[in-house]
Amino acid sequence: MVRITYLLICIFFILVCMSATLPATHSVGMQVFNSGGRLVYHVSGYAIPIKNISSFEPVTVDLLLRGVDEVYSMDRSYVENLLSRIGANVSFNAGGIRVFYNYSEEAGRSEITYKLGPDGWYWVDVPAGPCMVHGLPLLLKLSGTVHVKRINSSAIKVCMKALISDIFQHNLSNYKILVKYPSMFPENFNGSIEVSLTYTIINNTAVSGNEVIGFSPLYIVYPRNALEVKEVYDKGLILTFYGIPLKFRMEKTTSKILGHVISYSYIVVYARSNRLISLARYISKMMNQGAFTEDMEPRYRGKPLTKDLNKLENLALRLVIKHENITKYITYAPSKGRYITFISFYKGFELPYNPHGRVVDYRWVYPLSFWAIFLKLKLSNDKYLWVVFWGDAIYGENINPYSIDIGYYNPPSPSIIDVRQLLLFIGVSALPIILIIYFTLKRK
Repeated sequence: MVRITYLLICIFFILVCMSATLPATHSVGMQVFNSGGRLVYHVSGYAIPIKNISSFEPVTVDLLLRGVDEVYSMDRSYVENLLSRIGANVSFNAGGIRVFYNYSEEAGRSEITYKLGPDGWYWVDVPAGPCMVHGLPLLLKLSGTVHVKRINSSAIKVCMKALISDIFQHNLSNYKILVKYPSMFPENFNGSIEVSLTYTIINNTAVSGNEVIGFSPLYIVYPRNALEVKEVYDKGLILTFYGIPLKFRMEKTTSKILGHVISYSYIVVYARSNRLISLARYISKMMNQGAFTEDMEPRYRGKPLTKDLNKLENLALRLVIKHENITKYITYAPSKGRYITFISFYKGFELPYNPHGRVVDYRWVYPLSFWAIFLKLKLSNDKYLWVVFWGDAIYGENINPYSIDIGYYNPPSPSIIDVRQLLLFIGVSALPIILIIYFTLKRK
């Protein structure tokens, strides 16, 4: 019986040792720089400027639409039938009459005119407008190059040079678009400008001048692998980016290379900010939103021309047939025009679906995809522009982020008992019982 007691004591110590030494899955790789202690890669994607880092409110622009929009057409037979009905003995030899709204800033300052066009139709030009679209979120194309250079054993410098440009479609349903950019842009901004971003990573923290950035999304120094992600969870570390707390998760995926299926893991960063999450959801739904046009609508004898075809016909016949100056009968009044969706202005790309505030995907030190990373860009006029950026990092042949095994760590669910904790609990609970049995047997 004493031997059995000794055996139980040995089992107890084995359980305690197992609970203390159960390994976590991780793998540590080597930091990779090319020759000269420098890493270079490219970024490409889209960005929406925001007003500040606190509210994440998108910067919007106003659009002035210029050009012509056909309102009404009457062919030759229609005009002749109309003239006969009113008893006008007038011959009409043209192909017909077209009445156009001409959106410009000349409404109310220039007369209504007409001319015989090369197609044999009379073109009636009615100044209307200016036609405005208010509150369109400004969407920019961003492409550039990131340089990462080691300064010394404890400092790394990160610098991005990029070009941002708008992607408005400059011909939209016969309109030409004039964008009224906000005051933060240079006065000579014509749709594209160079920007830059520079910061230094010291002791795993990114800083720019006297401003603490914290987490570095363009070159990651911590956490880089499963061991460090586990450390963040175990120690309850709070990592921030411009003061916003971050959450780290590891995910697994597979890819097929030369006929072989390869499994690898990567790290995903989420921003724990309700405002950023709301902005990410807004961006996902932005294409389904839109705005109404606003213009100064021309009225003939007090009634809108577009809503009263009789007035429109009367205007065209008086101008073309009787050569009357009917400008004195034209007045202008504010009017809400047609609804235009944002997709009419922004074409040829897809916005990311990101309802949870995903910020960046990365492996080891290398970012892979940007989902809603916010950057503080320096403009050429020495002003700064906050943007929310999404896109991809593109590496050269000498850099392969997938060649490094970073391991995988999945934090246990609170509802699931940790194996090590269970073993330790069993061992500690069994110790008093083992001791009682031991001393009882020893007395006997």
